[in-house]
Amino acid sequence: MNWGNPQTIFIFIQSAIILVILACAIFFAQQERQRYEKLFEEIAKKRNGKVIKSSFLFDPKLSLDEFDIQTEIFTTPGGKNSPPHTHFQSQLRLPRNVRITIYRESPLSRIGKIFGVQDILTHEEAFDRCFIVKGSDTGFVLSLLTPEIRRHLLDWKFFYPRVTLDQGQFHMKIATRLREQERFDDFIATGLVILKKIAELG
Repeated sequence: MNWGNPQTIFIFIQSAIILVILACAIFFAQQERQRYEKLFEEIAKKRNGKVIKSSFLFDPKLSLDEFDIQTEIFTTPGGKNSPPHTHFQSQLRLPRNVRITIYRESPLSRIGKIFGVQDILTHEEAFDRCFIVKGSDTGFVLSLLTPEIRRHLLDWKFFYPRVTLDQGQFHMKIATRLREQERFDDFIATGLVILKKIAELG
């Protein structure tokens, strides 16, 4: 390597900066994973759950067993084209496949409504104005969306909640990475009230 060449020095400095940035990113990501592990351990103690530890590539998960249904709660940091999210997911054994999608209305979905894309209405103005609801069984969906569940979803409306059910796979997410135990408690409560109702309806 010719250290007298300015281009060689520039390449070396550039490579060193990239390595330092990469090392810092890995360090802070690991610190964040450890912080979530500690937070999930505190929640697990209250709910008789367990924590799935993080690894170099994967963030930790909180595992709960509610109504004999295994549930996982975790966060994703997001990226260039997607925001961070907090997730709640479970696999249910249902006698039939019911497909449901509930998501916050956006300017794009409003355009879809204009062009005839239909959704299921609950006839609660505040909820119908905020959310698009689709499903393969209208009766099931309307039975699911009780006043309590609608209230829970409205509480998260500023975080663009999205709820899906397909092939028994239940998934709820919000567009933020929760950091406080109290907010996780609220999020878990929302997921559990929906999950319990789905299990009751079958």
